Amino acid sequence: SAVAPRLIITPGSQTFKDNTKGLTITMSTIAGGASNMIYYTTDGTNPKTSDTRLQYTAPFTIKETTVVKAYAANGSAQTAVQTCTYTYKEPQTTPIMVRFQKPTAWAKVNLYAWLKDAAGKVTEINDKWPGTEMTVRDDEGWYYHQFDAEIKEVNFIFNNGSDQTSDLWTDEDVCYKWSGGAEVLVEDCYFTGIEDITIEAEATTRKVLIDGQLYILRDGAVYTVLGTQVK
Repeated sequence: SAVAPRLIITPGSQTFKDNTKGLTITMSTIAGGASNMIYYTTDGTNPKTSDTRLQYTAPFTIKETTVVKAYAANGSAQTAVQTCTYTYKEPQTTPIMVRFQKPTAWAKVNLYAWLKDAAGKVTEINDKWPGTEMTVRDDEGWYYHQFDAEIKEVNFIFNNGSDQTSDLWTDEDVCYKWSGGAEVLVEDCYFTGIEDITIEAEATTRKVLIDGQLYILRDGAVYTVLGTQVK
């Protein structure tokens, strides 16, 4: 009897940010037989029943958020339908901000950061290991650092001199907390940097540290870095 092939879709589900170049999707099969066929859809419908299904013959490119569903067949022997979701996300245009929630057991938080070019050359951008101690916190107690605007992607490690996170990389604002002896990425972490707060030209403003946290003093009123008035 016919043996169903194994379907491979490359890459798997992911987020992409270049909608000019797009993302190229490749499909292939392992085992099965010489007559293996691949069918797919890009509108989220089931390729086994959909009128919009296509037969895969060559790699194709997507440039917007797309749900690809596909299956492979060797005669009557078919694979299950595989689903891959490719999500387009607008590239960040503001300077990158990284945040870290200090564990209670840590006496301090250092940020070690570096750049790596296409040739693999490493350039430290704040200080040699273990980096620079983070001292600025937002109103929720998270330590944060905003990189210079010309830095579009960065490698970094949060540490206390002994314990440390993994080698991390980002090209957008991110937040991490420490749980179970390892870093955890906090999804949907939104933060408005100081540079993003609009203040009238005639207003008298300055940044102040109160109990180790950063606030904005404007015309006698105190605001968090998120723009919320506290007193």
